[in-house]
Amino acid sequence: MLIAVVLAGGVGAVCRWTIDTAVSRWLESSWPVGVFLINVVGSFMTGFLTGATVELALFNVCVTGFCGAFTTFSTLMLGWLELTLRKRPVHGVLYLVGTLLACTLSVWLGLATGSF
Repeated sequence: MLIAVVLAGGVGAVCRWTIDTAVSRWLESSWPVGVFLINVVGSFMTGFLTGATVELALFNVCVTGFCGAFTTFSTLMLGWLELTLRKRPVHGVLYLVGTLLACTLSVWLGLATGSF
């Protein structure tokens, strides 16, 4: 089980880096849009798998391993810090609050979808 969680975490981290890099290059935004999208998608996946009541082993691999590495609080904080250091503190706060609200809604939508 431990090896499966570790491998899933590695895949999640690589997916996060790949998606964030691609979105950042594509949109050329000063906002961390890639990390925002990743956190929303990962929150939905977590809610969905919780609602779907998958087996505990699969849940641990997918949610703890993959989603745990795919979505990270530290990456969210890095985006906030970068906006703040660029003297855009209002944008930083909007990014934090927007991410929290979007991820909360996303996890609830995932839960509802998975429970269906």
